[in-house]
Amino acid sequence: MESVVNFAILEPALATLKNSPDLIGSMALFVAKQGGEAVESTRAFIRMLPYGKPVIEKVTSIVDASTISGFKWSNDASAGLAKILGVKGLNYYDEVLKGYGKEFAEYFSKGVGKGAINPANIEVTKFIEVNNAYKAIGINDVFEEGGQEQLEMLIKNTSHGGTNIGEISVSDATRLTKGNQTYGMEHIRKKHIQGIWDGSGPNPPSTFFKEYNISDEYQIKELINKSIQNPVQIVDKGGSRFEYWYYPVQGKAPMITIVDNSGQFFKGRIVTSYPNQ
Repeated sequence: MESVVNFAILEPALATLKNSPDLIGSMALFVAKQGGEAVESTRAFIRMLPYGKPVIEKVTSIVDASTISGFKWSNDASAGLAKILGVKGLNYYDEVLKGYGKEFAEYFSKGVGKGAINPANIEVTKFIEVNNAYKAIGINDVFEEGGQEQLEMLIKNTSHGGTNIGEISVSDATRLTKGNQTYGMEHIRKKHIQGIWDGSGPNPPSTFFKEYNISDEYQIKELINKSIQNPVQIVDKGGSRFEYWYYPVQGKAPMITIVDNSGQFFKGRIVTSYPNQ
């Protein structure tokens, strides 16, 4: 399926450029300094635009200072830092993140930029708890390593939160991991984004594009997060699984996110999420 551009996402960015045309020059400079793939650097800058000129200038100054000292921020981390400052305030880097060191600040920001962390409800201390649990099972970069265990999204969940990572249980959290064709983000991607039938359920399967006109994974992750944060109802399936029902679009079918609650290793991970046609 071809990716469909949702121009509503671009409206805040375009409005910022219209009000501050000098940022076009800032974008060119940012792309040049980042080096590597110019398209990815441009996309990162565009993702920063909705948070406004002060945030962009702050991010640029932080990234520049790190580059001068020999430490480079990734495009995802730069975009993620903009979201963090947009949510937490301009001083959050200096008052909080900086205290953990620039390497950790870039790492945490990368998770935000990849859509794996929502800074509005996942605090640094909770992520550190999860990150340490991953390290205990030999995974040092939760966003890039771990195979099926790779972290796609960490979600605050105080309703039925609690996820097991190896032998460590982390409270008030649910995980979306990479998974495979039967669970996790890989399953959601193939079956409910790309529409590839896996032999179970309706054929063709329900997809986010067909029901909500959305195919962008970043947006779909945001919907999954919202379904856990703001469900209209939670259905207990005998204590082994919980269904979180959520209406992302008024007048459209609800979406259902299923969280497993059984097994020492699988507990607290998302099995699937899909529009309930």
